[in-house]
Parts: sequence; C-alpha cells; structure tokens
Amino acid sequence: MPEITTAGIIRHDGLFLVAKRKEGGSMSGRWEFPGGKADADETPRDALRREIREEFGAAARVGRHLVSTSFENHPKTYTLHVFEVFLESPDLTLHEHAEVRWLRFPDIGALDLADSDRRVFELLSGQMTVPD
Repeated sequence: MPEITTAGIIRHDGLFLVAKRKEGGSMSGRWEFPGGKADADETPRDALRREIREEFGAAARVGRHLVSTSFENHPKTYTLHVFEVFLESPDLTLHEHAEVRWLRFPDIGALDLADSDRRVFELLSGQMTVPD
C-alpha cells in the first residue's frame, strides 16, 4: 500500500510559494511545493495543515483538491495529494528550508524541483497561470 504525502499550492498576490530544502537532508538543495508525509492517523488535509505549521510556523486553510499522482522514492511508493492552500499571513519562519521564493507559476519550472514536484508542476501548468 502506498504511503500518503501532500503538497500545497500556495498563492499570494498572483505569485506561488516554493521552498528550497536545507543542505544535508533528503532532497538536499532541491525546490518543492510545501507539504510532507501523512501520519497513519491523519487525512491528507490534516497532514498538509500540520506540515505547513511545522515547516513555516504558519496557520493555513486547505482548500480544494487539485491533483493526485504517484511516485517512487527508494523502494517505497507514494501517493501525492495536492491541494490549494490559503495562509492566514504570508509571513513565514523557515524551520525545514534554506529559502523560499514567491514566483509566477511558469517561472517555477526553471528551478531544480524534486522529481515529484516536477510532476505536479507539469500537471498544473495549464491551470495556474492566471493571477488571483
């Protein structure tokens, strides 16, 4: 059975949030949409809300489901659920990331994205080009 992981598409003033992982860990130095693995007792929405709080110290409301995809990382298979997310405030404190950027969605494609996030970018490219 695949493990469940989540990602949030966070938009503010027509720009989208991406975060760069700290050096030395899993996916060191690569860019991603915020999110992470769900605990056994969590729904994907609850996991995403928790991950944003843990990673950025921010309260968030998880909106509509955008897309799901599967990927493999080492011997494990994951199902990635992607939701739109609304932050209560765009002010973030970085706990798990070295850097964040607010970019136009098409510009995210130029970054060194984690493979699963590259797939999300490709799946959503046609939908995320219009400002708020």
